[in-house]
Amino acid sequence: MKLYGDGDQLHLITSNLMLTYTIRREYSDIERMLAVVEEALADFPEAMGLAYYTRMKVCEDRGEIEEAKKYAYLSLEQFEQTNDEQIGKALINTAHFEFLTKNYKKAAELLLTAIDKLIMHDYFMLIAVKEYVKTLVRLKEYEAASSLIEKHLPPAQDYPELHGKLQLLYSIAKETPEYAIKVCENDQLDKEVRYMASKYLTSYYSVKDDSDSVLKYYKLGRMLSNNRNEFHEGDL
Repeated sequence: MKLYGDGDQLHLITSNLMLTYTIRREYSDIERMLAVVEEALADFPEAMGLAYYTRMKVCEDRGEIEEAKKYAYLSLEQFEQTNDEQIGKALINTAHFEFLTKNYKKAAELLLTAIDKLIMHDYFMLIAVKEYVKTLVRLKEYEAASSLIEKHLPPAQDYPELHGKLQLLYSIAKETPEYAIKVCENDQLDKEVRYMASKYLTSYYSVKDDSDSVLKYYKLGRMLSNNRNEFHEGDL
C-alpha cells in the first residue's frame, strides 16, 4: 500500500541523486533511475521536469543537440506547472539550445520571458540577462545589448563571474577593448573568463594591426588556457 507522502520522499531522494549525477557527469546508472522516476513520479511535475532536464544534460554531453533541445522543451512543459523560478530556469535552458541551433530570435523571445519570470530571483535573472545580451550581440543588435548591460552591470557586481562576462560582452557590443582589459587584469576572476577576454583582445588588436598588444594577450591566453581553441561570444 502506498502511504501518504511516499511520492514526496521518493522525489526528494531521486532529485538529489539526479542532480549529483548530472553535476559529476556520472551517467552509467542514470537510465535506471530515470526509469524509476518516470514510472513512479509521473504525477509530480517538478520530478518529471528534473528527469527531462537530466536527459537533456546527458544528450548535450554526448553532442546530441537536437535531442537535448527536445528534452529541454519537455522539461519546460513540466516546470510550467510549478513556479516562476523553475519556469524561468527552464526557459533559459530552452533558449540555450535555440541559440546553439542558431535560432537566435526564438532564443531572444524565450529569454525575455525568462527575465520576467525571474525578476524576484536576482542571480538567475542576471543569468537570463547575460544570455539575452549574448543573443542580441549575435543578432547584431548592439545598441540594445549595450543598454541592457549598462542597466545590469551594477547589480551584477555581487556575482563576479557574471559581472566579468557582462563586461566582456560590453566590449564586444561597443567595439572597445576597455572592459575586456579590466576582465583580463582582474586576477580574482575565474581563469576561463579571463581567457575568453584575452582571446577577444587578441582578435581585436589583430584587426587593428597592433602587434605588441596581439602578442601580449596571446601570451596571456596561453598562460590561462587549458588547450582551448578560438573564442566565440557563444561560450560566455
